[in-house]
Amino acid sequence: EDQLILEDIFGQKKIIRARLKELHLVDHKIIIEKTK
Repeated sequence: EDQLILEDIFGQKKIIRARLKELHLVDHKIIIEKTK
């Protein structure tokens, strides 16, 4: 399964069904794509 765990600065976590599509570290950009 394609799952990502997102965590904010307060420690709250959320699991979403998605995968990494693009990663642009110079621009501080992470693009994710929803999966079924």
